[in-house]
Amino acid sequence: MKRVFLLDVEICPHCGGKRSVIAQVTKPEAIVAILECLGLPSRPPPIHPARASPETWLDFEGESA
Repeated sequence: MKRVFLLDVEICPHCGGKRSVIAQVTKPEAIVAILECLGLPSRPPPIHPARASPETWLDFEGESA
């Protein structure tokens, strides 16, 4: 994230101190419980269908070359 967004996730934005990893949660049940406890969505948002290709909505009639 630092290289792409110029955001150093190892530095606290409030005090500037160095952060460290204190836990790695990998069990899906635990992740859902934590997210729900924090009032955050535990399911991904629905996937929207892809938009139509440009050929279906561009009108080339009446255009001069």
